[in-house]
This record gives sequence, structure tokens and C-alpha cells, in this order.
Amino acid sequence: MPSELGSPGWVDTHCHLDDPAYDDDRDAVVLRAERAGVHRVVVPGVSPASWDRARRCRDRHPRLIRLAFGLHPWALRGLDAAARAQALDALPQALEDGAIAVGECGLDGNLAREGGPSLDEQSVILSAQLDLAQARGLPVILHAVRAHGALLSLLKARGGPVPGVLHSYSGPAELVPDFVRLGLYLSFGGQVTNPKAVKVHKAVGVTPAARLLVESDGPDQPPFPRITQRSEPADVARLAGVMAELRGGAWDDPAAALFGSALIA
Repeated sequence: MPSELGSPGWVDTHCHLDDPAYDDDRDAVVLRAERAGVHRVVVPGVSPASWDRARRCRDRHPRLIRLAFGLHPWALRGLDAAARAQALDALPQALEDGAIAVGECGLDGNLAREGGPSLDEQSVILSAQLDLAQARGLPVILHAVRAHGALLSLLKARGGPVPGVLHSYSGPAELVPDFVRLGLYLSFGGQVTNPKAVKVHKAVGVTPAARLLVESDGPDQPPFPRITQRSEPADVARLAGVMAELRGGAWDDPAAALFGSALIA
């Protein structure tokens, strides 16, 4: 499928372009992305406040940006049960504004260990969002940090496929086939350029080419060596090249694989 730039385009499947880190030069970031051949950027809202910022980004750059809305585990910190319920109640209406996915949502073991909501509490919020995605026929964008086993168990218990993306995968390579069988794509960001990220490299190597995606995870994963303090969508072509090298050239046409994702329209 040709992009509006006249050639097959890269897809940044995960970038928080609404983040204040881009406030001073967001238009320049978008321009660099387009010049680098980026055709789409998925901006996942992580809280009601983030949903509003993401909408403003999309409204300024409607050709490039696609939106997702969800409740990130870290957005739950400091919210009581009533506030969490209120945010969940607002999510269906937010999705009406052209969202292509539900998320970012998921489980975060670090958050639980640092005194935030427990994994059980996070699972309740995640399950509600998975139910909503299923009811709407939308894929999900999943976050998992030190909770891949718990996430896998929760998803398997649903008894059916869970279409979507497990973003910035950092789990064991041994779990990749299980996530793939559930219907998920696996996406990787700047950590693929970290020479010490052996676990991530192994996971890239065992992910089927047709289920392999790339993301900037901007602004949070600047590529190595870290000469900048943030990542941005223009980085994805370089990241995809590194991923191809990690696979021994077995990802011959990464642009085609990326653009073939059912997540992107």
C-alpha cells in the first residue's frame, strides 16, 4: 500500500508525541518523521489528561497521527476506586473520537513493588479495558514490565484471541510463542540498540517476521549511544535496521512487515 509520501512508509507503532518533552519542537519532530519516510505514528493516550493532549496532536497533524486511548497502570497511582471508575466510564466516549485501539493499558510489576496499585488491582482495570476492546472490535496496546507471566495468565484465561500489540517487549524469548498464539504483535524500541540488552535481542530473533513491529516509544527510549535525551518517530528506520541485523538478515522487508500490521489504517 503506497503512503501519502509516494513510497511504502514506516509505522511508529508507539510514540507519546503528546508528551511535554516535545512541546518546544513538536512540529519539527513531525517534519523529521515525514522526511524519514514515516507514514503513521500511533499516539497512545494513557489517562484522561493525556487523551486531550493526544487529540490536539492529531488535530494538528491528522495525516500522520492515529490515536489510541486507555488507562496506563501508572495513571492509576493516586486515584481512589471512585476516580478509577470515573476514568473507565469516560473511556468509551473517548474511543468514539477516531481511536484505532484501546491502550496503552497493562500490568507493571515495578509499580506494584513501589507501593502503587497491586497487580491484582491493575488486573481489574486491564480486564475492563480488554472487555471494552472486544466489544468494540478494537485491538489493544499492552504494557508489561516485570509482569509478563501475570499478563500471559490473564490473557489466556480469557479463552480466545487478544488482537493487538505488546509494546516495547522486554520479557523472556521463551514466552514469545505464547503471546503470538494469542494473536499479538510484538513491538520493540530503542533497547534493541543497547549492546547489553541480550534478553531483548533474543526476543527479536524468535518473533515471527509477520508479528514483528518497531516503535520509538518516544520520548522514553533514545537509541544507543544516547547522544540525545529522547527518542522520536524518525528513529524507527534505524531501529528496524538493527532488528534485521539481529535476525541475521531474516527480516528482508521490514517496511512491508510493518505496514502489513492490522493495527494501522
